[in-house]
Amino acid sequence: MDNQLQLLNFHKMLANFANNLVGAFMILIVYQYTGSLVAAMIYGISHHILRLVINIVFDKTKVFSRYPQLMLLIRAIPIISYNILVILLELEFNVWFCIIGICIFQAFDYGLNNVSKEIIFNYSSLNKSGGSLGLTRVFEQIGTIVALIAGGMLLDL
Repeated sequence: MDNQLQLLNFHKMLANFANNLVGAFMILIVYQYTGSLVAAMIYGISHHILRLVINIVFDKTKVFSRYPQLMLLIRAIPIISYNILVILLELEFNVWFCIIGICIFQAFDYGLNNVSKEIIFNYSSLNKSGGSLGLTRVFEQIGTIVALIAGGMLLDL
């Protein structure tokens, strides 16, 4: 079980890194490419509404609880998809198509993110050593902090 917990902690850190490397700055990127504050606000609002709808749909269908390991595997698809769309956005390939695609795939990723948190916390609670749950939170925050610093530095370049 310790090996599974280590792999899940690594997955959590890597997924948080991938999400926050560019994802935390998407509203600023949309503003930069469109030059419109209204477009950036619409992106942010639509992203949160999509996240809410995805969470409600997955919760009502009980997909999270039926196939949690599959959800962790499927989570790689939206992460890769919106990062490819960010690259295409940088190449100025149909800006609006990329922005809408990023919004949809990033919302799916955040929706699937709930599964990985629940699974890791369940494994941590089964492990009787007192520090495993705290260590899980440390890995989660390390991925976030490193990604925000690296993402900000890369965007500054």
